[in-house]
Amino acid sequence: MNKKLIIFFVALCVIMAFIVSCGTVPEAPGVNTDTGSGSTYESTPDSTPSKDSSLDTNTDIGGGESNDPEIGGGTQEPEPEPEPEPDPTQDWNKDEHLKILAIGNSFSDDTTDFVYQVAKDAGVKKVTVGKLYIGGCTLATHLNNAKNNNYAYDYKINTAGTWVAQGNKSIKYAVESDDWDFITFQQASGYSGIADTYDDLSELISIVEPLCPDARLVWHMTWAYKVGSTHQDFPKYNSDQMTMYNAIVNAVQTKILTNDKIEIVIPSGTAVQNVRTSFIGDTTRDGYHLSYGVGRYIAAMTFVKALTGLSIDNSTTRPNDIDSYELEAIIASVNDAINTPYAVTNSSYPVKDAGTGGDDSANAGVIPEGYVQLTATQMGLVSSSFYNSSSNGNLNSGTNGWYGGFMATKKFTRQELPVGTIIEIAEGWQYRPEGWNYTGSRPDNVTVLRIVIDEDWWGSYTERGFNISQVGHSTSSNKVINLTTEQVASMVFKIIVPESCINNAE
Repeated sequence: MNKKLIIFFVALCVIMAFIVSCGTVPEAPGVNTDTGSGSTYESTPDSTPSKDSSLDTNTDIGGGESNDPEIGGGTQEPEPEPEPEPDPTQDWNKDEHLKILAIGNSFSDDTTDFVYQVAKDAGVKKVTVGKLYIGGCTLATHLNNAKNNNYAYDYKINTAGTWVAQGNKSIKYAVESDDWDFITFQQASGYSGIADTYDDLSELISIVEPLCPDARLVWHMTWAYKVGSTHQDFPKYNSDQMTMYNAIVNAVQTKILTNDKIEIVIPSGTAVQNVRTSFIGDTTRDGYHLSYGVGRYIAAMTFVKALTGLSIDNSTTRPNDIDSYELEAIIASVNDAINTPYAVTNSSYPVKDAGTGGDDSANAGVIPEGYVQLTATQMGLVSSSFYNSSSNGNLNSGTNGWYGGFMATKKFTRQELPVGTIIEIAEGWQYRPEGWNYTGSRPDNVTVLRIVIDEDWWGSYTERGFNISQVGHSTSSNKVINLTTEQVASMVFKIIVPESCINNAE
């Protein structure tokens, strides 16, 4: 063997013996050596060791126990769950208090009327709704008022279910008065379908936004006028409802959806249009403002659903003129509007013919337990009067001889005459169950002694009233009623209702 090679080998043995006696094995740069497994892995100064089971041992071969979980010592704590991503649609609920301010006109006044009640039904713990109101106010007028801090608005707040007047206030005053979650804008109804009139919105936002920077800015898309409306601005849309609706949608799509400051659009106009395809029909009180009950409730439900994303399906606090069947139709139309905000969805509660009710003549004269017979006063009986539903909804009264052959009741709602109500007529007499919100033919006279109202009897009607007369009475064959209203109510024409709805009939 070469002498130099022998010397090198001896020197190497001496070095290795010295290292072993010190209890340490030198680690080459970039390589971790585990003497228990013989495996190696590449590492860098910033890397985390692999979770390979062959490496879950103590690499200190000198016998010391490591508490570093990364090298197998001690108990490793589980990694914390990552924080969930925030849901921007629920930011308003961090303090469990929904705060909405509407800057608008009579259409926002209509829309916000029931917002408090709908929000509470949806599960919101605390609600504040404010509204700045000037009738017919345009975006241009809002902008001028904001620039000049004009105290020109009727300002009201609702924090407990009723509106409280705050007097005349300015936009600045109202916006700074609370930390609003949402601030809504809208155009005056006559200009709502004219896109060029929306150009003042950006400057208005530039004034309002700094006053309450955390509020989310919202556009309220309003509704088209009633078919045949006499509003002075209807001719701008050829006095055509669908022309106006489509113009409103177009203005929103071209001017609002392109405005990055507006985060949400409330499609009240679409919800109203959807309901118009149902048996409920039009919901305005004068051809353009919403009816105080059904119309305003539709808009409020759309408002709450669009802003909060909460379900409205379990709403119970509703106006007295909305029964459970109408509520179903309204909820469906509102949900359809939220899902398809820029197109009409035909209602799944369409106009339908009314039935005749269930014939129960064999039980005539029997008042079931839990039922009450209405008095003449409760029925609202009026002598020498009748309805003609094919003409209008008015009660016709007069002194002509053949008028004396009729008596008429008041109009009843579905709540006042619920399913299960009993109607009786004496032999030789008849009644015509007139109905409204239905475009079909006028109902025939009924001589069946006793019927029980069912859902088909109501059909698509929302109101029904009764003309009472003797069989054969007409303009040419006059049969005058010589009985008092009390006598007719007790002996001739009877309405027997469940006790639970007796108060609704008074």
